[in-house]
Amino acid sequence: MYSPALARALEPLVARCDAKDRTTFRRLLDGSATVRGWAEQALRGDAVNLPYAARQLEYVYEQAIEVDFPDLAFANEADPLVPWDRSVQLGAKTFVWYYSEGAGDAEFFAAMGSDGLPSPTMMGAEQHGRIEGFGSEIKVRVDQLQAAAFVGQNLDQQLGVTDKRAHSQRLNVTAAWGREDLGLPGLLNHPQISISVAADGAASSTAWSRKTPGEMIADVLSLVNSIPEASQEMYAPTVIAMPARRLRLLKQTRISDGTSTDSGTTTVMEYLTKALSDDGKAIKFRALEDLLAANASAYTDMFTGLDGDAGMIAFNDDPRYIGLVVPAGGFYALLPPQEIGHWINTPSMSYMGGIRLTHPIMVALVLGI
Repeated sequence: MYSPALARALEPLVARCDAKDRTTFRRLLDGSATVRGWAEQALRGDAVNLPYAARQLEYVYEQAIEVDFPDLAFANEADPLVPWDRSVQLGAKTFVWYYSEGAGDAEFFAAMGSDGLPSPTMMGAEQHGRIEGFGSEIKVRVDQLQAAAFVGQNLDQQLGVTDKRAHSQRLNVTAAWGREDLGLPGLLNHPQISISVAADGAASSTAWSRKTPGEMIADVLSLVNSIPEASQEMYAPTVIAMPARRLRLLKQTRISDGTSTDSGTTTVMEYLTKALSDDGKAIKFRALEDLLAANASAYTDMFTGLDGDAGMIAFNDDPRYIGLVVPAGGFYALLPPQEIGHWINTPSMSYMGGIRLTHPIMVALVLGI
């Protein structure tokens, strides 16, 4: 039902609106009972209080929590590059794991000596990891909440999406490069993994832009083979990660002449996928933008003096051996909103413990491609 009083009250606000908002107000004036109820509540001067703010921010949170960011490989909760280790309970400050191998032997009972049966031992140092928290804050002006109440709309869910992305970015860069000052190890500069430079090609360069298809294949196979060779054939990589532009190069370069125009030949990626399949299970190729020199955070010096500005890493992603420690329930949670002056502030918090790597021999990194 049309309300003249409501229409007069809205006129100054309608005048300041763009076309999209004017459509919203027309629906309001046409008699939506729900929307009119919100508007009439606002006209009466009812305060926008913390319970209402909490409901609004809960909506924002619920929308944001479903969003993942595939470009942030470590922080993509639905399909992370390194599996998330949720075994650490929220509230813990430290956790323990062991580097290297367990060693053990068994003996026949008839040959057992006076010392009894042999026992397994751990060869490698006990490691103590730390859990650190980080956070941000969603700030909404009271008048923004009043405006939302006035027209019966929810707050822009992009508030929560932007806030969650900030947490995801912090988790991603820390998982990639660590925080030495906080005792949080990253994967790409982990002190225990193998890091080398790609071999020169015929053009006296390590960069794939100056290499033949055969030389690119040799680089990938050399990286993959380095892990079983170093571990006496005990372990093999299951993942190869590199920047997306290098993956495209593998997919678009054909073996015959190094171009993508000869449709009658196999691409480098097709060749590698077939060559690296194990009992029908192919190795996974993943995009990792952190291995571009421009994205290497404070570690761009790793690429200094190299022809190529990218790297690639191979590892076994079995969660028994590697994990990104994120306590259960410890990634992106909102705290209750707080009214401070003209603002409603809602802190958000996350916790992480860096990369847990029990078998560094299962990781190899090559730079300069």
